[in-house]
Amino acid sequence: MSALWITITLPDEADNEDMRRRAVDALHDSGITVYRAWVDHRTPADIRAQADDARIVRRDPAGVTLGAGVTALFGGLAVWLFTLGGWWALAAVACALLAVFGLVGLTEALHRKPRTSR
Repeated sequence: MSALWITITLPDEADNEDMRRRAVDALHDSGITVYRAWVDHRTPADIRAQADDARIVRRDPAGVTLGAGVTALFGGLAVWLFTLGGWWALAAVACALLAVFGLVGLTEALHRKPRTSR
């Protein structure tokens, strides 16, 4: 089964329902079965804008999960190592740097990106 979408742009004073009925009748006369037909009051520019919006990914779920996990793991470990005191504070600094690295990854994954850049 295949789908056919036909868009007919009408002037403002045209009878949209009559035009829809005539288009459906013409398709029936040529042997094409019409399952649904409706009047869409959007302009072609609105349809193109909606198609452009569909090509945008809001965020990268895997990157958000990984960035949040790395940030939470190494951030918590840095706090715990810092509370131990002594030379462990040096390891806490390294863990804090890794937590910042995870935070950078998290913020990068939250940005809107076009699908082609994935």
